[in-house]
Amino acid sequence: MTNLETVDRLRVALDALAAALEGGRADEVLAGESAVAAEARRLVMIDGRAFGADAARARVLLRDTQLTLARCRALGASVADLVAALWPDRAYGRDGRRHGLPAVSTLRSRS
Repeated sequence: MTNLETVDRLRVALDALAAALEGGRADEVLAGESAVAAEARRLVMIDGRAFGADAARARVLLRDTQLTLARCRALGASVADLVAALWPDRAYGRDGRRHGLPAVSTLRSRS
C-alpha cells in the first residue's frame, strides 16, 4: 500500500463514520470508529518526507482528511448534545463518564 493510499483510506473511513453519524446508525458508528483508529495507526507510521513526487497530491488528500475529521467532530458533538438534551440522565462524555446528571435539589418549606 502506498502512502497516498494510506491517507485516502483514512479519509474514506472518516467519510463512512460521518455518514453513520448523520444517519443515526449506532452499529455503523462503532464499526466506523474502529476503522478510523486502524487507518490512523497506519498513517502515523508514514514519514512525511516519503511522499516525494506525490507531495502535492498528499497535501490535498491530507487537507480533505482534516476537513472530514472536522465534520465528524461536529457531527459527534451534535449527537452528544442531542442525547444530553433528550436523556440528560444518560449522557456520557468522551471520557466514558456520565455527564449532565440532574442535580439533586431539596426544597425548604416554611411551615
